[in-house]
Amino acid sequence: LADDQKAHDDQKAVIDGLNARLAEAEATLEAKRAEVLEASQNVATVQSEERNAQRALEEIGAKANRMESELEGLEAQRNETQTRFERAQTALAEGTAAVEAGRARIHEIETRTVELRTDRDMKRDTLAQARLELAERRQKVEVLDRGIADMERRRAQLSEILVQRQQEIEVWTEQIGSLESESDNQKARAAQIAETLVVAQQQVEQIRQELTDVEREIGGVENSQEGIRTDAEKAQADFSRCEVALAQNKSRAQFIEEDVQREFQIRVGQYDWRALLWRSEDDPPDLKALDLEDDEDEEPSAGARAAAAPAAVAAAVEAPSSVTSASDAPADSAAPTDAGAVAPADAGSEQGQDAQATSAPKRRKKKGPKPDPTEDDLVALEQSADWDAIKAEVDALRQRLAGMGAVNTGAIEEYAELKQRYDFLRGQSDDLNNAKADLIKTIDEINQTSMTQFQITFEQIKKNFVYTFQTLFGGGIANLELIVTDDILESGIEITAQPPGTKLKGITLLSGGQKTLTAVALLFALYMVKPSPFCLLDELDAPLDESNIGRFTNLLGKFVDNSQFIIITHNKRTVSAAQAIYGVTMEERGVSKTVSMKFNQNKGDIEAHQENIAESVRGAKSTIGA
Repeated sequence: LADDQKAHDDQKAVIDGLNARLAEAEATLEAKRAEVLEASQNVATVQSEERNAQRALEEIGAKANRMESELEGLEAQRNETQTRFERAQTALAEGTAAVEAGRARIHEIETRTVELRTDRDMKRDTLAQARLELAERRQKVEVLDRGIADMERRRAQLSEILVQRQQEIEVWTEQIGSLESESDNQKARAAQIAETLVVAQQQVEQIRQELTDVEREIGGVENSQEGIRTDAEKAQADFSRCEVALAQNKSRAQFIEEDVQREFQIRVGQYDWRALLWRSEDDPPDLKALDLEDDEDEEPSAGARAAAAPAAVAAAVEAPSSVTSASDAPADSAAPTDAGAVAPADAGSEQGQDAQATSAPKRRKKKGPKPDPTEDDLVALEQSADWDAIKAEVDALRQRLAGMGAVNTGAIEEYAELKQRYDFLRGQSDDLNNAKADLIKTIDEINQTSMTQFQITFEQIKKNFVYTFQTLFGGGIANLELIVTDDILESGIEITAQPPGTKLKGITLLSGGQKTLTAVALLFALYMVKPSPFCLLDELDAPLDESNIGRFTNLLGKFVDNSQFIIITHNKRTVSAAQAIYGVTMEERGVSKTVSMKFNQNKGDIEAHQENIAESVRGAKSTIGA
């Protein structure tokens, strides 16, 4: 057993070893299978990459062929571009040389211009200083020689005036002779023309009379024909309208009769509406007289109507009244209290009083009952009855009866209080209405006066603007127009300015200096309408150049006889045109003081129309030389 057991153990160990080796072999086999599978996948991947690379190689080959052909084209273009570049380089060199020469020439011109400008500024400063010095010296000389110069000027003026008057007398004598001869000729010619005109007027008047007669006959015939035609058409239209109205009135009367019968259980046909209408203005028999403190001529009070309301309501309850009015006839129906009495007449009388109270401003005085009507009276009443007014009155009375409510016992006292308040408010309202009417009338007068004055002033400013604009610009077109002409007080103003030699569509296209001159022209146009003793201008000439400064000072010189101008400026030409200058200087740092200088320009001297200081200096030299 021990040996068998040992052999069994050995065999078992061998079997375990074989099983272990078999497990290792199986694991190795699985690993090899995984490697084979991975190798197969790698091979498939490599094959697909090889195919992709082959396709890419083919594409790259085709692309290389295309690029070679494009390269050949680019090479040809490069050669052509190189040729053009060489030509352009040659032209550029020539242009560069010309530009350099031009730059050198420009540099020389600029250098020369700077030198000239510097020299000009220096000369201007020197000239201005010389002008001021000469003006000062001239003032001193004029102070010394004023007496002699005044006498000589006065004598020269008197001699010139004498010569001018003699020349004017000779000219006027010649003109009087020529005018007398011309007047004789004109009188003879006027007599001939008057004779011819009288004959022509007679002929024209005769022809005009004949033409008027013919036109009058034609117009009469046409008017008669037109009148006959119009009458026929109108008669036909009236006939048609009457037929339609008759049919409508018949149907309406039938409807009203049925409505009355249904509401009041009475037949309208059994009452004489003409008798009821005849008695409608009589006072009700049971109406009590009201003792009011007011005059009989005052308006009817609410208390009287309230006191009369019970009688009207009683009459309405005792005998309901229904007045039906159409285009044919009314029907007042009520239930009579006895065979001979007509109760609706009382209600109609009350209604007539109320209607008269609302329409007439005065209360109707109480009257006695009317006598019994005759047949002629009833026929006249039927023909003269106003059915529309009767229907409106009946409707109003029905509404009042429906809305009257309970009787107010204090209505008379309330009426007195309300009437007093009404009179007070009425007086206040009349005062306000009168004041309103007066204010409206005054406003209309003010507006009319303002429009008239504005129109006159605007026309004056318009003419002045044209004059000042042409004076400043030496010509051109200028105008002022109202944008809206319906109401000139609310209208805008359009400014048209076109300097000479330009064609502009709007004032906004002007340059800065032109805009300033246009504004100056408008300013002086306004100033000419209503000038003032003093006028202050602050830097008005700042945007103007030298030539425009001269025009500005020339225009300004035409106003100095009537007004005094104070100008704040930094321009030398404007300063030179002034009669006196005032300035501020700082000789010591931090200490400023005012300086002034006056230019003596005596009236009648040669410098009365000087434009600047240079001409003043030249005039002074000529005076001293004389």
